[in-house]
Amino acid sequence: MRLLSTRWVSATFLFCAATVPAFAQRDRVAAIDSRQTVAITGHVRPGANSANDLGIVADSFAFSGVTMLLKPSVAQKTDLETLLGEQQDPNSPQYHHWLTPEQFADRFAVSASDLTEIRAWLESQGFTVNGSARARNWVTFSGTAGQVRTALGTEIHRYAVNGETHYANAANPQVPVALATVVAGFRGLDDFRLKPRLRKPVAPQMTVSG
Repeated sequence: MRLLSTRWVSATFLFCAATVPAFAQRDRVAAIDSRQTVAITGHVRPGANSANDLGIVADSFAFSGVTMLLKPSVAQKTDLETLLGEQQDPNSPQYHHWLTPEQFADRFAVSASDLTEIRAWLESQGFTVNGSARARNWVTFSGTAGQVRTALGTEIHRYAVNGETHYANAANPQVPVALATVVAGFRGLDDFRLKPRLRKPVAPQMTVSG
């Protein structure tokens, strides 16, 4: 699965007592036409393949919480990388001047207007919008497999993997072209979970002198 920059995500949780100057924010979402779509690649699990396929789930199959991840523009990402470096530089005026989620949103996230457009589109597809981040970098919604197939262009199937039954999207989700510049990806379209890597314990070494 595609992962967002750890530094970008962690920055949304930093707080600041200092005043941060306001930055003009450009809307990036134009008129949304659901007939013109583009795939968000890297979202099909390795186990979700034809060899493991048990068939499509019912249209009524419910998703209680899917997250649409939102991304900064190229200019915003560059600006953020610069700020993160300055926040760790003792010689910089921005040293340890952390941002509140709202300050992060106004400088590095989608605009408030774009977020409104995204929420409205999700609702127009029959989804229930559950909430969005204060930093405006994700939106959560609920719905059914039928709505996912219609809105995101992918069926949800069940798969038998290593003796377990899972559900997952059979193809990369799609979004309207107008949302391609703001949607980074999705979480919650499957129930596969990353398993922690087990490390073999290393026996302590002792140095004997004498």
